[in-house]
Amino acid sequence: MSEGPSLPEAATRGASGATGDDSAVEALLVVALTGVQQLIAQARTTADLWGGSTLSSLLALKASLAVEASGGQLILPSLAGHPLRRQVQGNGAPRVDEASAIGVGLERTSEQAGAVGFTNRIVAAVPRSGAGLEVAVAAGDAMRMAWRDFLEDLFGAVPGDPAVLVPGKARWVLVERRAGELYADLWERAQQALVDRKRVRDFTGHEHVDAGAEGTVCALCALRHGAAGLPARVQRRAGERLCHVCAVKRTFRRVVAEERFPSTGSVASAPFRARLLDRLADGEPAAREAVARFAAVHGRLLGRLRELGVTVPRTGPEAIAGLAGRAGDDPDALAFLRVDGAWCFPERWEPETVLRDHGADVRLAASLEQACGEGAAAAGALRARPGQEPAAAPAAYLAVLVQDADDMGKHLTGVLGGRSVSRSWHERVGGLLLEAAGLQAGAIEGSGSWARVVYAGGDDLLAVLPAATALAAAERGRRVFGRVVGAELPGATASAAMVLFHHSFPLQRAISRARETLQDAKRRPGKNRLAPMPPG
Repeated sequence: MSEGPSLPEAATRGASGATGDDSAVEALLVVALTGVQQLIAQARTTADLWGGSTLSSLLALKASLAVEASGGQLILPSLAGHPLRRQVQGNGAPRVDEASAIGVGLERTSEQAGAVGFTNRIVAAVPRSGAGLEVAVAAGDAMRMAWRDFLEDLFGAVPGDPAVLVPGKARWVLVERRAGELYADLWERAQQALVDRKRVRDFTGHEHVDAGAEGTVCALCALRHGAAGLPARVQRRAGERLCHVCAVKRTFRRVVAEERFPSTGSVASAPFRARLLDRLADGEPAAREAVARFAAVHGRLLGRLRELGVTVPRTGPEAIAGLAGRAGDDPDALAFLRVDGAWCFPERWEPETVLRDHGADVRLAASLEQACGEGAAAAGALRARPGQEPAAAPAAYLAVLVQDADDMGKHLTGVLGGRSVSRSWHERVGGLLLEAAGLQAGAIEGSGSWARVVYAGGDDLLAVLPAATALAAAERGRRVFGRVVGAELPGATASAAMVLFHHSFPLQRAISRARETLQDAKRRPGKNRLAPMPPG
């Protein structure tokens, strides 16, 4: 396990003194949070994905708030009206909610607001000569303190040196303005300084770990040793060992305000469940009987697991807004939607699979045979329509969508679009990117797509969608980006990639394939394309 410096050395350029365009800017501070995409993508479940995304966004937000508090003035990203900032309740430690999951001091106001993330690159103006170092150190300290709070919240105390356990590093550059230098030139030098900084390799320390005590590699990231004695509320599959970082991510925001993120099985089966809810609304007796039986059998299985001493996560309301809306106040529909959509697949009820996914000993399988047999039959009965052909089975495939703006760096330096580069223009672009993030999330999750956006940052996006609605939803998101951001960046486009996969396929591999496909799309002439990848 390696230990990086608390805040790496900055690459500092130029001399003091400022005149000309945006003369109040004495220096530009650029902070890049590294390892964010890796932290998010190291996921076995969508809850891992969601937790990693929210965790990364919150750390970046804490750094940004510290920049402001120490005298810096944010240029990018825009904090004005940011839903994540609005939802943070104070600046203290995150709170643990009633479900014993790590909270982050957030209250969800809508799925779209919750999906709007915080970028991993922060640009701030330093109005006072010589104050840049103070601002940069404050940002790094805020991230470390926030991470310390998360560790204490889960483990009761910080396990070892928290600096060793911080997920990622803050690399920053401070570029002081030269006499008479225009803002546009200062911006360009700051971007080049960051490129130079990324070429610098930190010589990190090494923490010796007793192989006998913690010799197993973390099953989620494979980068750190698995931690012994994790709290019971950290949900794990049988034999799964997690490091401290991934334990926080796994537990982070799994349940906030009784809301959960949909599993891959829930996303894949969402159109099937929507049709079943329509049958309920139409007054079909067989459908009502089937969903009531299904929910009751699932409840009995969870009760049996508890009798065997298995830790069972608390269920929550449906995490796909469109489905929850269709249920209305129908008690049978609401009870049905409290059951994860993966249980609609009869194969999900295999006793060994159930025990393994709940971190229990598979040798207890015989104790679950009756309950699981009833459950598989109840799942199959959801398709039954007396006197008619059975309803179509739930689709087993879903898609992961990744999107990234094309040539954003060239747009912001004025190379593309021919705009005059100024601080006020960059701030307007930041505001439009924030607006685009919320509108993209709404466009992708709306119109009966049954999708959930994991992260929307304005210039990048990650979502999971049912296979049947994925293409249309992805294209809506791309059109929204061009329409909103094009107001200040004429001709701005975004490339996207989409990978279809079976709901039992490893999520981490699907995300990796999507990112590889996206990079291939962005290497094509003209970019601005959606690259789908079929299962395989």
